[in-house]
Amino acid sequence: MRPWGHELWMASWWIALAAVVMWLTWTTMHGRTRSRESPTPEEVLRRRYAGGEIDTAEYERRLARLRGRPD
Repeated sequence: MRPWGHELWMASWWIALAAVVMWLTWTTMHGRTRSRESPTPEEVLRRRYAGGEIDTAEYERRLARLRGRPD
């Protein structure tokens, strides 16, 4: 009778390796598609407000203008 420990370990190793390669491929491809998309003007404005570049009044004024409402 032959022990199966070595074969099971090798099969597990190859399955784990394949899973890591698939995960890396997916994250790389997903990252590329996300980086091609440019942020919307509202997202840029939100980031500037969150970063402290503009105050609340300026944020609300610019947001209203982006959404087509008068000041």
